[in-house]
Amino acid sequence: MVFPLGNTINMAAVCAGGFIGMVLGERIPENVRGIVFQGLGLCALLFGISMALPGREPLLLIGSMLLGGITGELLQLETRFAAAGNTLKAQLRLKNPAFTEGLITASLLFCVGSLAILGPIEEVLQGSRTILYTKSTLDFCAAMALGARYGSSVICSGVLLWCYQGLFTLFAGLLQDVLTEPVQRELNAVGGLLVLGIGINMLGLTTLRLGSLLPALLFAGVFGVLFL
Repeated sequence: MVFPLGNTINMAAVCAGGFIGMVLGERIPENVRGIVFQGLGLCALLFGISMALPGREPLLLIGSMLLGGITGELLQLETRFAAAGNTLKAQLRLKNPAFTEGLITASLLFCVGSLAILGPIEEVLQGSRTILYTKSTLDFCAAMALGARYGSSVICSGVLLWCYQGLFTLFAGLLQDVLTEPVQRELNAVGGLLVLGIGINMLGLTTLRLGSLLPALLFAGVFGVLFL
């Protein structure tokens, strides 16, 4: 088993960025924090669109989103995520009113997308950490902006990111032949829509229940393996 150094560095980058953002956020005027957060929201919109557009199977995309949303609502994932966030907040004795919202937003932003899947697999199978190092740089910048708004929840999301990517580290050998280029492309397209949703929520345009849409990634992977 390869020690997940790249994954650990990615977690450290998120935690460090979140901490810096949290410390600086207390010293930055509210209007400046607001405009930085809006800028990050616009970037999320752009990244989401750029991830989703290369998808070539619209029926797979639509089917995954619909079935994923239905599954997520039946399982009440959004409610369960919120409850878990509130429980963690209580156990850590934090008074951050935006803790749960920040934990969900940051975790989705850092975990959704092909880099979080392909990075750990590349680290194990090829001994290269290029993807994870690149992702760490991007996540560090995003974590600073999120930390200024959501505080300590961004640091906690780094630990969740490490656990999530660690699953792909453990099962890298099994996933090597399954995650073909077409499957990766469609997974990225679904992930792009979720990132787009994050940007919409961050800009306050509406409130999308993104936690309930997470199963769409699973459906996209399954459909991709079966039909592509």
